[in-house]
Amino acid sequence: MKIFCVKSLMLVFILMFCDSYSQDIPKDTLYGKIKRVREKVVFLTKIENYRLFDFDDENYGHTGFLGPKYSTWRFYDNWFKSPVIYYLNYDRLYDVNRNVTEETWYGKKDEFVGYFKYSYDEKQRLTKMIDSSNTDVDIVIHDFRDYGDHTSESEIKINFEFNSFYTIYKRYFKGKLTQRKSLNDYGETNEFFYDYNDFGKISTIKHRTNFRYMRMDENSKDREKVDTISIINTKEIYHYDAQQRLVKKEYFDTFTYDDDGKPKYNGTELIVYKDAQNTEFYNVKNGKNVLVKRIKTDSKGRLIERIHFGHDRINEELQITYQKDKIVKVICVKDESKTYKIDFSYKFDHNNNWIEIIKTINGRDLFKWIREIEYY
Repeated sequence: MKIFCVKSLMLVFILMFCDSYSQDIPKDTLYGKIKRVREKVVFLTKIENYRLFDFDDENYGHTGFLGPKYSTWRFYDNWFKSPVIYYLNYDRLYDVNRNVTEETWYGKKDEFVGYFKYSYDEKQRLTKMIDSSNTDVDIVIHDFRDYGDHTSESEIKINFEFNSFYTIYKRYFKGKLTQRKSLNDYGETNEFFYDYNDFGKISTIKHRTNFRYMRMDENSKDREKVDTISIINTKEIYHYDAQQRLVKKEYFDTFTYDDDGKPKYNGTELIVYKDAQNTEFYNVKNGKNVLVKRIKTDSKGRLIERIHFGHDRINEELQITYQKDKIVKVICVKDESKTYKIDFSYKFDHNNNWIEIIKTINGRDLFKWIREIEYY
């Protein structure tokens, strides 16, 4: 059973993180006039994926199925960068403008999981989504209003099983998001303001709300409505170097306040560009810069090496090899001891779209990702 408020909160997570995988691996490509895509993962051995199937949902892990965007992002993130995988199984239809109009998602035994139907306006903007499963139906309606360089968007999410709604209002200037305000049926509001520098890069995100978290005891917090609708607090600050590369991010918890009544400081991330290809990421803790990640890219900006650190040791190392625009080999070392040699072999159709990828780990073919494509 899906719980509407949980799904709404997860959508915030999706908006923040789902697009980040494109920074690490090449975006998938589809050439030609695509009409339909049917994708599915097949297990080539009887040994299941322990990370995925030891949890509640035998298809999509302990979180269950959380929608197409999250599931696609999660699958890509694991398929190319990990010896284990997330699951994926869907049938997707496109219109002549390459917009997805319908998609049906399935489980491991091809059982029905969810159906999604989409509508668009004359500018190819999503105007309506119907999300239906075995247990309930959600409807999301988008309404756009254009005023020169300014655009407003109203988004209403309705869940019929729980008789609940969630409303989001957005403002854009020249295509950039400047304001986002949400309201749920509990009367809770969240409003975010986005500022940009002269080069069009995000500089600050500010936040105001009418509730906050109050500590009840050492182990629990509770939500409390407060009269702070006129108070705007800084949530995130972004800093750039002379080349407009992001070098520092500061975070504040605007739902929790310190003893002085100010938002709690949540930490700082530093990004150090050693040269054109090597970058290091640090978290500032107790006044010290703690190295958490080191990456190396090739001349095309593609990730070829990544090292994750934790507790003064290396947790994971990745080395990625490309052939043209496809990943063909990954070496993954876990906890400085377990080495996985991962190979990817491809088959292509007449439009140079891949239709099969086999994932081989330490010499064993374990997973096959198949794709059927129909064209207009």
